[in-house]
Amino acid sequence: MRCVPLLAGVLIALVARGTAQAAAATEDFALGLAALSVRNFAVAEQRFRAVIATDPRAYEAYNNLAVACAEQGEDEAAAAALQSALQLRPGYERAHQNLAAIYVRLAAKQ
Repeated sequence: MRCVPLLAGVLIALVARGTAQAAAATEDFALGLAALSVRNFAVAEQRFRAVIATDPRAYEAYNNLAVACAEQGEDEAAAAALQSALQLRPGYERAHQNLAAIYVRLAAKQ
């Protein structure tokens, strides 16, 4: 599965709000990416959940949350996060690809 390394979409949405919450969410997103890069998936999950709590429209955070969950073997949680990302952004190709990979993993478990 692939995470979204760029902050562009999140930054634009959050900076436009211009709040302390936006700054915290931006920091959480960056820290989540850093945690993913060192394979600290529990911390990444916490950070992306914090982003989503601040901005439930942050579809990239849902995708990255799914990556963190999947890497911890939480495939059902990963699928739910990806479905949320796709509800927000139906054409989000990376989320479609990641969800397909999760469905394959879930099918293999049965």
